[in-house]
Amino acid sequence: MPALSAHAAAVELSYPNLAQLLRRRGDVEIHRSQMHELFRRLVFNILIDNTDNHEKNHVLLVGQAQQYVLAPAFDVLPMAHSLGYQAMAVGERGTESSIENVLSAAGQYWLAPAAAMRQKPVANLLPPGNRCSCHGREQVMSVRTGIDSRTG
Repeated sequence: MPALSAHAAAVELSYPNLAQLLRRRGDVEIHRSQMHELFRRLVFNILIDNTDNHEKNHVLLVGQAQQYVLAPAFDVLPMAHSLGYQAMAVGERGTESSIENVLSAAGQYWLAPAAAMRQKPVANLLPPGNRCSCHGREQVMSVRTGIDSRTG
């Protein structure tokens, strides 16, 4: 199956733009699962501090009908530099590497903020109380959403 990097497929690439590209050129039967998988990959990269997760590290498989599907993830490396940013834009705050920034764009992945917090790896990797120590500072999941995930 032919493949191309997200870099070759999009002009101004960000995680939300990659989600949009998958919605426009992806297989309609798997849109929702593709959106949720991309969201999980984004969160995982933030949680492991993978700041080298650029558009050439996202590959799209091209089906016979010229529809795009996410290839399996690769080149996923924890950097542990605590730089506080991602290589691609994440949400309303650009490349800021924070769960709050990810949640600001949850709708691009067909997720409401409360549903986004229940997605793996968010739900599985965050300790009780939804506090995450990312990049040397503690973050609370409910900051921008106004949703306390402990109560729903």
